[in-house]
Amino acid sequence: MNARAVLAPLALALVVGCSGAIGDLGGSDPGATPGGAPSPGGAAVTGSLPLRPLTPFELQTTLSDVLGDPAVELAGLQPPAIVSGVETAGEKELRWSGGRADLLEQALFAVATRATSGTGKLAACAAGGSDLECFRGFLSETLPLLYRRAVSSDDVKAVVTVAEANVAALGRKEAMARALESALMSVETLYLTSVGLQGKPTGELSAYELAARMSYAVWASAPDKELLDAATKGDLSAQTGIDAQAKRLLADPRSQRGIARFVLAWSNVLNLPSRAKSGGSWSSAIANDALTETNKYVGAWWSGNAPTFATLLNNDKSYLTQALADYYGVPFPGGTGAQQVTMPPSSYRLGLLTQASFLTTSTAGGASSPTLRGRWAMERLMCMPQGLPDANTVSKAPTHVDGEQTRDYHEKLAAAEGCKGCHVNMEAAGVPFERFDGYGKLRLQESGKPVRVDTVLKFGKDADGTYADESAYFKALGNSSTVRACVASYLVRYALGRSPADSDAPIVAKVSEQLGTDARAAMLTLVTSPNFRALAKP
Repeated sequence: MNARAVLAPLALALVVGCSGAIGDLGGSDPGATPGGAPSPGGAAVTGSLPLRPLTPFELQTTLSDVLGDPAVELAGLQPPAIVSGVETAGEKELRWSGGRADLLEQALFAVATRATSGTGKLAACAAGGSDLECFRGFLSETLPLLYRRAVSSDDVKAVVTVAEANVAALGRKEAMARALESALMSVETLYLTSVGLQGKPTGELSAYELAARMSYAVWASAPDKELLDAATKGDLSAQTGIDAQAKRLLADPRSQRGIARFVLAWSNVLNLPSRAKSGGSWSSAIANDALTETNKYVGAWWSGNAPTFATLLNNDKSYLTQALADYYGVPFPGGTGAQQVTMPPSSYRLGLLTQASFLTTSTAGGASSPTLRGRWAMERLMCMPQGLPDANTVSKAPTHVDGEQTRDYHEKLAAAEGCKGCHVNMEAAGVPFERFDGYGKLRLQESGKPVRVDTVLKFGKDADGTYADESAYFKALGNSSTVRACVASYLVRYALGRSPADSDAPIVAKVSEQLGTDARAAMLTLVTSPNFRALAKP
């Protein structure tokens, strides 16, 4: 099967509707591109073609960066899906199919229509002229960014042909929009490939695949022209070229967006806007403000001086709107939108894990949950997987007693026969969050008594110890080499798009060490490593 032919643009002679599944490779002609010419640079491969669909968020950032369209909104096509602490496209099948394909087509046609109707280069082209040469020029500049590789005249011709076939019936502007939509709907735009170096099974990504892996790991978006040019010139075949481009990507403000997406997935915050919670003063507006707080907080942490994992967890600076400041009960400095606020000690807001975004997504309802929060801490901070209880275990759970605190009940749960094997550790890791309810609101008293947050960890890890309060607990977690190693494994999984293997152990260890001194250096180490450019095996 010719890899490049399979991945060529799915240009249609008349684009009026879309049917079938995007990414369903059955029935495609392996011998020719849509333009009818041999596929450029094709290599013979056998078996299934390694494809990874872009997440809706990645597709959204790609089109926004490439087309300069701030109105692109594709992330809502499906809720974020988190698998093993990393965001995925949400389906095991490598396809946009059925109703999702229809929604995608509608959204991408809206993007293409705005591109031909705004003030940019394509809009000027669509507004006048009798030929499509200006459209051809636009595609010559844009398709490499969408397809993440050098394009041929046949690639451009395949899209221009769609406009030519539609211009008489639909008019110049809509014909161009339909043609651009066909490029946006192509497999090359919607999927990343891991075919490897053409013609020789060396186990390494091709230069263009490496460029794409670098940009999506750091920016959560497509390579820019400079990175693609480096791939074309062969600069990404040398370590010096890879190092130079990685440093440039990390110095770009777009790297804040990429690292924030990782942190929000790892901390389980991405689905915050879709979580249906009612009660108290919680609302969708507060949820959006809380998500903005965490995004800005992570971005500011990342762009600061030598960000470390410890300072991600422990920081008294945050970014609040007036409404969120009122929700937290802290003074607001004035102004519109989210403003930097120094959190007073009385707020007990100590960093990432005391923000409403995390505190809300870490519970199922309005009540706090030492079990759920403790389970998250054990799995995402200490890499200690916790199973689910069976029905027989649940039946042995103690009953609630009127007037007892949440912690009182969970201490009984941690001592109950049949329950304590799991709960004694989860409760120990979760009770330091008890000053905050399931809505992320501060509560200093419960059932007429002060809330207790002291804990003792006995996991056989370097974070073990007795902690009087949440401040001591979070500082211990932030400085734990065990915790850093766990988070490093999640970061490697995110960047490489696969679970770390035994051969990745040295790079996980190095990333873990650097998370203690400079997280940006850790990311640089990761994306410039031989592991990063290794071809992922299906």
